[in-house]
Formats: sequence, C-alpha cells, structure tokens
Amino acid sequence: DMFKQRMAAQRQIVISEFMYPLMQAYDSVVLEADVELGGTDQTFNNLAGRELMARCGLPRQVVMIMPLLVGLDGHEKMSKSKGNYVGVTDEPDEMFGKLMSLPDLCMGNYLKLLTDLPESQIDRLADPQATHPRQAKDMLASMIVESFHNRGAAENASSEFRRRFSQRQLPSDLQTRTIDQRQLGIVALIRSVGFAASNGEARRLVQQGAVMIDQHKVTDPTEQVTVDSRPVLKVGKRRVCRVSFSG
Repeated sequence: DMFKQRMAAQRQIVISEFMYPLMQAYDSVVLEADVELGGTDQTFNNLAGRELMARCGLPRQVVMIMPLLVGLDGHEKMSKSKGNYVGVTDEPDEMFGKLMSLPDLCMGNYLKLLTDLPESQIDRLADPQATHPRQAKDMLASMIVESFHNRGAAENASSEFRRRFSQRQLPSDLQTRTIDQRQLGIVALIRSVGFAASNGEARRLVQQGAVMIDQHKVTDPTEQVTVDSRPVLKVGKRRVCRVSFSG
C-alpha cells in the first residue's frame, strides 16, 4: 500500500526499499521457517517470505502479526534509537518512573500488551472516569517492575516515587558523584557524572530546560558551575545526584 501511494503521488522509491523485504524473505527460505513473528510494521516483509517460499517449492510459513507497543512519547513505536523506551535491564526506580510518565491515552495499549489482566479490568483501568490515571499507572508500573525484579523492589519503587514526586523530596538514596575539577561548564558536568553520553546530548538537555542545579534551572549551555558547595544536579525527572570536588 505504501509503494502504491508513493507511486501514485510520483514520489521517489529507492531500490533498497524493494530489496529489504526480499532479503528478509530469503531468510525464511534458507531457514525453511515454520512460523515468523513480527509487528504490524513488518506485515509486508513477513508475507513476502510466504510468497518466496512458495516460489521455491517450500510450504508457506505461518505469519503471526502482533500490535506494536507505543513508546513513552505516546506517538512512535517503542524504540531505543528514539529514546522513548523502558529498558528491561533498567533499575526498579528508573523503570517505575518511566512508566509513571506515560501519557494517559497509552494505558489501554500497555495494559493489553504487557499484562494478563481480564479485559473488563483493563477497560476500567484505562478509563479515567472509572480509575484515576495515577492509580492505574502505579498498578501497571508495579506489575512490570515485579516481573523484571521482584515484589519488594516494586513496592520500594512505588514508595520512592510518591516520596520524590508527590512530596517533592530528594531521593532517600541520593548518590554523590565526585569530580576532579572545582569549576567546569554545565555540559561537561553532566557528562562527568554520567547523565549524558555526549556533549551534544548534554547541550540538548540544557536547551530543553531539563537541567537544574539545586533549585536553579540552567538554560545556558555555557554556564559555569562551582562544585565546592556540593550542589545537587538534576537532569530530567529521575536523574539526580550530589556533586563534590575531590581536591
């Protein structure tokens, strides 16, 4: 359908776009696959495997297509490259906090794809008139953290989230990151404590208004920070630490 629409609109189609599904289909031929599982965005590629297998004299594979999990932005599919994901290796507090940031409209998608709750209960939890969104998200986040960690970790993450965000307190286990410079730029500081992988990422965080030193929001990427006073650096909603000078 996408190719048909672009051809009708006389928009460019690159040959690699045709080759990709063909090469993926050839995987199914070589493997003599019985079943191929994919997301809705892979429907064409998976069906191409069925077609090529038949042309090569093999039984057609069964194709199972699953709905996609929406990312934390509420629009795109969940993807590490888009930065809108929850990692299965995330620490409990990080995992819980990310899930609590979900847009309300995503709750039905997450509850259906990530839990085995009855449909009737999912409908109630996803309906803001029946269940407060914060309560529903707390239940969802607790279930997922328990799945990847344990019940105790889920309960602690829930309590810590309420303490930090409802009561506006610092984390009970606030870490101290030590650096070897008394004064440095905010971009370098964010990188030094491990809150950004590159200067470009750190600069974007500052420009987006996601960075605070103590209670002061930093919006200038060239701002200099003195760490003698052991300031608290906060990046986004969940990354926070106290910074000290090792000299």
